[in-house]
Amino acid sequence: MAAYDRLADEYYDGDQHPTCRNFRQASEVFLRELDLRAIVRGRVLELGAGDSLVAKLLREELIDPDQLVLTDASARMLSHSRQ
Repeated sequence: MAAYDRLADEYYDGDQHPTCRNFRQASEVFLRELDLRAIVRGRVLELGAGDSLVAKLLREELIDPDQLVLTDASARMLSHSRQ
């Protein structure tokens, strides 16, 4: 996990990591097409959350953030979800 810890500060910079940016954008398009209110029942677990896109979308849908559990093998990557 040391490699991800070293990358954590720059990983979400789209200029330095355009593939990561593009994957995140595609993931957001896919997740927005889902009806989160219809499928979220109980707790949601996001594995490898990093800067959690799921948390962002749940907040927008006013779904209780206490139902979201974020995990990541890299504490530095997960720190991007602190907000």
